[in-house]
Parts: sequence; C-alpha cells; structure tokens
Amino acid sequence: MVVVILLLPIIIYVWHFHSYPISDNPVDWGTFGDYIGGIYSVLVALLAVYISHHLEDRKKRRSHSREAAENLFQQIQTIRNNKYNFRSIAKLQKLIGTSELYLNSMLLEKISALADCYLRYKNDKEDIDEDLEKETLQELERIYAK
Repeated sequence: MVVVILLLPIIIYVWHFHSYPISDNPVDWGTFGDYIGGIYSVLVALLAVYISHHLEDRKKRRSHSREAAENLFQQIQTIRNNKYNFRSIAKLQKLIGTSELYLNSMLLEKISALADCYLRYKNDKEDIDEDLEKETLQELERIYAK
C-alpha cells in the first residue's frame, strides 16, 4: 500500500505524458523535479504530522500510566501507614476504577485483590498476603519509576 502511494505520482506522470519522448532538455527535467518535489514534500509533511501526533499521544499515555501507578502506590503506602482504615481502602478501590484506562488488567486485578485482602484483614482480622502486597508495590514502582 505504501509503495503504491509512493509510486502513484510517478505513475500518473508517466501515464499522462507517455506519448511524449524522453527529453534531453534540462529545463524539462527541472519541471519534472519540481512536480516530484511538490508532491513528495506534501507527503513527507503529512507523514511528519502523523508521526508527531502519534508520539505525543504515546507520551501522554505513558505519563498517565506513570501517574496512575504512582497514585496507587502512594495509596497503598497510606493504607499501611493508617493501619488499614476503611476510608483509605475505599480510596484505593476508587483509584483502581479511575486507573483502568492506563494500567494493564492483570496489575489492576492484583491491586483489587490486595484491596479485598485489606478489607478482609480489617473486618475479620485475616492475615494480609504480604507476598501479594510486595509484588504489587514492586510492579507499581517499576512503572512509575521509569
């Protein structure tokens, strides 16, 4: 597809002027060069705009991902520091919901399981899964520390 788009201006030119002999006049070749340059400069400019937009969008997504990971990491730390109070756990659950667009589902499932673990600990005094907590914090830190 890209090759066709790149060759299309030349194909159109050849198709339109195929009945004329190849010129020995440098002025004719200069005109041909102007035609090719005019067409391809627009294509290159459009490609540059597309790439720039794509890179900016990617940068924004990465920034949102880092910010979401850092917020979740900080909230888990707050929960631990505040002795697992319900308000902090509820805030973590809310952050999980707002982070769905920016973090992968497996990590969000881990964080959700960790929030459930905190609630069970608070309600039933069930032990906290320290391995899950440590692993989750490490993954979050890896994302936002990039």
